[in-house]
Amino acid sequence: MINLKSIVRFLAIFTFSYIFFLLPQTGIDRKYEKVFRKMGNSIFNGKNQDEVIFLKEEQSVEYDTKLHLSNKNLKDKNNNFKGTIFPMKSRRIGFIATAFLISLIIATPLSWKRKFLALILGIVGMLFFAMIKLRIIMLHFYTESKIIGLHQNPEEVKRIEFWNDIFGRSNTNSYYVAILLWIILCFGKKEWQKLNGNFTNLKSVSELKTPAMKTNSISKNQKKNRN
Repeated sequence: MINLKSIVRFLAIFTFSYIFFLLPQTGIDRKYEKVFRKMGNSIFNGKNQDEVIFLKEEQSVEYDTKLHLSNKNLKDKNNNFKGTIFPMKSRRIGFIATAFLISLIIATPLSWKRKFLALILGIVGMLFFAMIKLRIIMLHFYTESKIIGLHQNPEEVKRIEFWNDIFGRSNTNSYYVAILLWIILCFGKKEWQKLNGNFTNLKSVSELKTPAMKTNSISKNQKKNRN
């Protein structure tokens, strides 16, 4: 049968871990912001012959990152690029869902070796998904900036807006990816067999109870008829 204590333990560890990671006092979110910007700059900066992309720190209450977008043709005499700056939240794009996945893995009853491997692969997977979201958001901002003059083709704009509606504007998909990674990384053959066994046992118990309930109801009816 399904162990109620195990479920309560899982939920308690998950809730505590998730709240801990989201607390600004821990400073974990700021470390994530640095990794997010560094990874974004290394992947996107200078990789396109026309695009100029910089991710820098933004020190404000609402935002943590500044996205600088420009065109290589907009370089002035001082080697500066004229462009547009968009404030962003790396916390919204990737950190909260990553903390969600980490908390799920920590709460899952696995060996420490397997749990450590799942954490590493999970964090890397979520970072790459965050970079995909970041790229779509970048392209969306390019379409909004007429001054830069990139990605303005009407057909391309439609495609970008389609993907931006799915990935850029929505945070829900990040949780879907986190849950998918959790299942892939933490549920092997043994776990699925155990889970299937729990449901089979639960079904067997319910089937055993059903005839007993019918017998009790029949005996009660017989007593009534005798009276």
